[in-house]
Amino acid sequence: MSDAARLCDAVEAVSEELWNLNVFMHDHVETAFEERAAASAVTRLLERHGFEVQRGLAGYDTAFRGTIGASEPSATIAFVCEYDGLPPYGQSCGHNIVTASSVGAGIALGPLADRLGIRIQVIGTPGEEGGGGKYRMADEGVFDAVDVAMLVYPGMYDIGASRSLAARAVRVEFTGKAAHASAHPELGVNALDAMVAGFTSLGLLRQQLPPEARVHGIITNGGTLPMVVPDHTAATLIVRAGSAAVTDATVARVSACFEAAALATGATVRVTLADTMSEPLLSNLPLAGAFNDAMRSIGREPRDTDILGGAWSGDSGYLSHVVPLIQPQVRLTDETIPPHSLEFHQATIGSSAREAIVAAAQAMALTSLKIATEPALRRRIREEFTGRLTQDSDHASRRAGSSLPPA
Repeated sequence: MSDAARLCDAVEAVSEELWNLNVFMHDHVETAFEERAAASAVTRLLERHGFEVQRGLAGYDTAFRGTIGASEPSATIAFVCEYDGLPPYGQSCGHNIVTASSVGAGIALGPLADRLGIRIQVIGTPGEEGGGGKYRMADEGVFDAVDVAMLVYPGMYDIGASRSLAARAVRVEFTGKAAHASAHPELGVNALDAMVAGFTSLGLLRQQLPPEARVHGIITNGGTLPMVVPDHTAATLIVRAGSAAVTDATVARVSACFEAAALATGATVRVTLADTMSEPLLSNLPLAGAFNDAMRSIGREPRDTDILGGAWSGDSGYLSHVVPLIQPQVRLTDETIPPHSLEFHQATIGSSAREAIVAAAQAMALTSLKIATEPALRRRIREEFTGRLTQDSDHASRRAGSSLPPA
């Protein structure tokens, strides 16, 4: 039997354990940096399959690294886990499938790793939906010995070279003047009117933005009592685009909408930008090509990256500037079920979920086999990474920080 067949069989052999992990995470949704049950379930499973596990990495209780394989490897390959959810929308980004497939790839490769001369790591990165654990983990050296990293997201299509957008969070606060809303509204300054005017201007601005730009947000405070002219309102927005430069230019135009609203209503406005920008994914094309080949070998049909396919953001973008990384997609739903919805949360334990987990794990394992056995591929991956990093003058702030936007 070939090693490729062994790896596919090994994933199938542990598919019930992977499924149980997936369902457990679906049923026990935890928020960013509070993913204790998920981290515990994953690390116990890794230890049962012979991994040496380190917990509490980079000062995060729920960060971990499981290691198995050669002590002097030709390559160290990391499968990345994400496991926080988005209550009340559950695992609507599919992090339970991300984790189950990464664990499955690692377990399948474990028994072959020494013979192949590679080291396998399964690395748990908390807080993807807010806070960005990968930032501090990368800055503190957790990925320093890693040659290649990968994680697979569930989505609407099979895609090897998925992309993501730069993103920056923006907080807007208006301060007005309280007054009786019926007796003497003319003595007040309506901070809610200012906020509504700002969002209205933003709606008109969208037509003039670049095609890849995305601006969306919520009003987090619309006032206190209906009989009082609102004297304080607040909103949080996320501005995204294909590059850091376009994102920052869009942020300036969005800020102007709210500054104009303050001028029109007499309120004062404070616009605060998040310290850190979430960077676009620096997808590695030779690595993505190997993943696509692996997908085809198991009967999947990966497609070319859409212009706006995978128009999300996350801390993997930062990590992709530290180590060669891909974040492919595996088809879970049809085009009517979007991520970040309760329907997507339910789909992660639906009829296509087990097949998606197995396919993602097999494809990552087969890609790793190719990396292990083809030095030329390893060289192309490294050359592509180094070359694109050198050309990436748009590389955003490398400050490990706070206030990262959600995916």
